[in-house]
Amino acid sequence: MEKLTFEQLPEAIALLLEKVKRIEFLLAKGKGADDQFKQMLTTN
Repeated sequence: MEKLTFEQLPEAIALLLEKVKRIEFLLAKGKGADDQFKQMLTTN
């Protein structure tokens, strides 16, 4: 793990926030897809 300087912290935090938002988006997107898949597998 590389060491960050104080001056690099704002950019590093911004990058982390972008990654977290992307992960949250993918999780939310995947959850909806799972619900649709379950509906297709009903006995009706």
